[in-house]
Amino acid sequence: MSDPAPTSDPALIRLGFSTDDLTHKDRVEEWRHLFGRMICELDIEPHPGQDFRSRAVIRALPGLGVASGVSSGARYWRPSHLIRSDDLVFVINHDGTDSASMMGRETLVAPGQAVLFSTDNVGGTTNQGFSRFTTIRVPKATIAPVLRDLEAAILRPVAAENPALRLLGNYISVLDD
Repeated sequence: MSDPAPTSDPALIRLGFSTDDLTHKDRVEEWRHLFGRMICELDIEPHPGQDFRSRAVIRALPGLGVASGVSSGARYWRPSHLIRSDDLVFVINHDGTDSASMMGRETLVAPGQAVLFSTDNVGGTTNQGFSRFTTIRVPKATIAPVLRDLEAAILRPVAAENPALRLLGNYISVLDD
């Protein structure tokens, strides 16, 4: 784990993680524990025969978490024993194609598309190869009142051409500045 980067806002926490910082022998298990289980509440299973690499930057403000990163092919899955909250996680898939599953639904998430997950459900995503992503995590209670049918929004892909998705991407880029 890299040291927190200095920020001008004391409420903003910024942490960087990379498998390059871990010994090759323990890379997968340490990444699973630190990033998967402790941070994201997920099991991470790299694809067999691939050299697993990943890096992520997490930015947190009160009531908002934003992570961006890259990963080689892996399955990111939330089993029932890792359900600890009912947050919503909006995943923007910048590169690669993901297969997502939750609540008996399955969908493909193409490059540029986004999809909503709920952390109080078993499910997750599998990226077949290199993936670049941004995730936004907020408490469900913050968003639920403005969505007509929250359950219907879970795992429904948002098109890459959606103007609101592009605007959201621009807002997120401000955190990088």
